[in-house]
Amino acid sequence: MSFVAEILCSAEKIAIENMDKNVAHILYISDGYKQDVLQYIEEVYIKFSRKSRSNLKLLNKSNTLMTNILEIDKTLDEIITNEMNQASNMFVLYKQELNKAKQVVELGSKLIKIHELLLNINNCIRCKKYVDGIKLIKEIEECSDDLEIIQLDAFNGIINKFRISKDILIRELVREYRECIQYTTAKPFTLTINLSENIVEILNAVGICKSELIDELVEFLWNNMFSVIVNYKATVSVVEQNKIKKIIVDVNDEKLNDNYNNVFENVILLINFLNNHFRYILDIDTTLDYIGKQIRINLSELIINCLMNTIPTNSEELEKYTTAVVKDVEDLQLELIKCKIFTEDTDLIINYVKSIDVFSIHKRCAEYICRAREIMKKDLNDMVEIGTELDKTNLLSSSNTFPTCFISKSTLELIDLSEEIRKDATSLEANAEELYSTIRNIFHIYGSVVEHHHQKLLQTTPKQVALFYNNCIYLSVFLLPTLFVQESYLLKRTGIRTLVGSIQQQINEIEDIIKISGLSSLNSKEKLDTITDKSIHQCLKQQELLQTAWHKILPDSEYNRSIGYILNYLCNCIINEILNKDEISSEVRDQLVDIVKDILIRGPKLFTNPKDVRVYVKVWDRFNELVFILNLNLNEVCDRWADGNGPLALQFKPEEIQRLISILYQNSDMAAAVLAKIIK
Repeated sequence: MSFVAEILCSAEKIAIENMDKNVAHILYISDGYKQDVLQYIEEVYIKFSRKSRSNLKLLNKSNTLMTNILEIDKTLDEIITNEMNQASNMFVLYKQELNKAKQVVELGSKLIKIHELLLNINNCIRCKKYVDGIKLIKEIEECSDDLEIIQLDAFNGIINKFRISKDILIRELVREYRECIQYTTAKPFTLTINLSENIVEILNAVGICKSELIDELVEFLWNNMFSVIVNYKATVSVVEQNKIKKIIVDVNDEKLNDNYNNVFENVILLINFLNNHFRYILDIDTTLDYIGKQIRINLSELIINCLMNTIPTNSEELEKYTTAVVKDVEDLQLELIKCKIFTEDTDLIINYVKSIDVFSIHKRCAEYICRAREIMKKDLNDMVEIGTELDKTNLLSSSNTFPTCFISKSTLELIDLSEEIRKDATSLEANAEELYSTIRNIFHIYGSVVEHHHQKLLQTTPKQVALFYNNCIYLSVFLLPTLFVQESYLLKRTGIRTLVGSIQQQINEIEDIIKISGLSSLNSKEKLDTITDKSIHQCLKQQELLQTAWHKILPDSEYNRSIGYILNYLCNCIINEILNKDEISSEVRDQLVDIVKDILIRGPKLFTNPKDVRVYVKVWDRFNELVFILNLNLNEVCDRWADGNGPLALQFKPEEIQRLISILYQNSDMAAAVLAKIIK
């Protein structure tokens, strides 16, 4: 071995021997330090055998130990860098041992640091230094985050004490805050601020750790102060008694506020109260900045709604109003910005008043719609006769072509309203489009509004249906010469649908009556049940009641067409019931004659002109021929058939006549002869 190699080898041995001693010494001391810390913490927080006092000795010892560990670690790094690596594995073991010692010292150091911070928290509670106390709490929480996994009695003991101290501090802070800031959510709404010497400290601490308390206050201010004084007629008063400052909002009544000047005065009174007595610098914002961020958009919209209620719709009044309101809004905006409730770019209200003429038209159109809805809700039975001779209004471009009937007076009121809007649109060319759209909207919603508001009567009272039908058709004709073709079509369709629905309801009732009339079981009867006669009588009586409701109300042509459709259904039901039977006794046949003759007598009287029964009841002649058949003998039937050229042949097919003969007459040579003749 060369001399140089011997020197290097000797140096390496010395380095290893020194490092071995140093690491062993550090491990011994750090382990002792750990035991001292754990024993101290346990005696203070678990056994309570020591008083909780500052222990700078242990804190300084941890600092010294950590310094020594870092110096040895640095030396190890230098040895490894200088390539004394024959014993590199040994040096790696030394670094591992040093890391263990480092972790032990860090643990002890954190426990002692938490202890010292905890002493300071208790001192903050005594001295009411809540901001410092909150900061110490956050520091302890950060310090203890990575210690949660360590299962040590000492750690658990000190953390339990920390939680108790934290709860005490928060509870004291909330108590003092409640003494400084008080409010009542019952009328009259009151906010009381106690300007104690410690209010800034309290608000700052609340802002750091209990911001929900500030949020509660903001919510109270919004719900019970700002919203109330903007929406309702209210009185705002300020009471000052030394350090106690109160603002009281008393609602005079529940009526909406229609005076924006009163609203603005009250808003300014409120924000000045807050600016004078509640403007404190918090950790990030001032109290008013914080409140402003929460409410400025909603407050802007609320004030806009208030202004909307006060906008006049008269053109002359609007010009004066606009000049005044722009200045008043600018003054209010300045006050809100000065008090930090608004910022310079909070411009919703300013932009609104600059476009107030547009909103005036919106409001005017909304008022027209409201008036129209109220007209639509009026009693449909309050009616007037119109038509060729009696319509003196000249509201229809071709009134002489509209048939005489009755319509609701509200229909004419609606037309008058549309004419008023049209004149308005003519004088306000810039806004004419919106006004004409309002006319369109009025007629567009007519059907749905009336059907909804008068729903029960339209479902149960035929007269109401007739009036509603006439109203729809009259309005539809009124709109034909205008641009509102779609609305004209919609009204006509609505009226027809309603009338057809009522007719179908009548037919359904007849159908139900026929089902229980006994006509379906004529095969097995020697004579008719009394229910049959009563049922047919009931069907006729129903149509006579309908005549009372619809005659003169509907135009004659529409009335005849509607009543004819229903009578046609009744006649057709009776014809089909007889044709579908296998055999009807002579006594039953005679009774049927009496029943159907009643229809022949009373049916024509349902029409404005009894002769029109043949026009509107398609099966009337067929029904008459059936009555003849029921009342005639075979020879007479044969005569009316007249080899397929008689009146009977016009109404019944040969197979139907054959069937009727088979049903009504007993099998005989004469019956067979007549049947053969018809077949031929």
